[in-house]
Amino acid sequence: LWIRVKKTVSDRSLKLELDPARDTSEFSTKNRQAKLLAIVHTVFDDICSSTGELSWELLEICRFLFSEVMQSGIAGVTEQAGRIVVAGSIFLRWLCPALIAPERAFGIAVPSTRARRNMVLIAKLLQCIANKTTPSEHYLEGCNEFVLSQGQNLDEVLGVLTAPPVVDR
Repeated sequence: LWIRVKKTVSDRSLKLELDPARDTSEFSTKNRQAKLLAIVHTVFDDICSSTGELSWELLEICRFLFSEVMQSGIAGVTEQAGRIVVAGSIFLRWLCPALIAPERAFGIAVPSTRARRNMVLIAKLLQCIANKTTPSEHYLEGCNEFVLSQGQNLDEVLGVLTAPPVVDR
């Protein structure tokens, strides 16, 4: 995952900006959107396929969060609500900040403002997937279908993150 992030960050020619207020040059929104979605899809697939490599400490944190929500005593709390809390925490507090500021998380220098903006756009869409919401920015509306289509993959990941530990006998 982080190798792909490093490659994306270091690609000075990659333009993913979809906000016309930030980029007034002539550009193909559909082309950039397709590139952005392809990268987000790949990164999210990497996240989904790496759950077996997570540390037991991180899994314990996820289980603890899930357990606390489920035992909160709030009427109507469902397993889905508990899993969304876990997803929000993992993505909002760990994955997305690492994407936006890889120099802090991994010592990977961000070569340009454009590269950082690319990472912000990727993180925005990943956070939307984790929250099971669509982007609020009008220029990202074309990404709604993709974001919502990742719900089942997210549910599978959250099932792993919140499952009780397997005890060897």
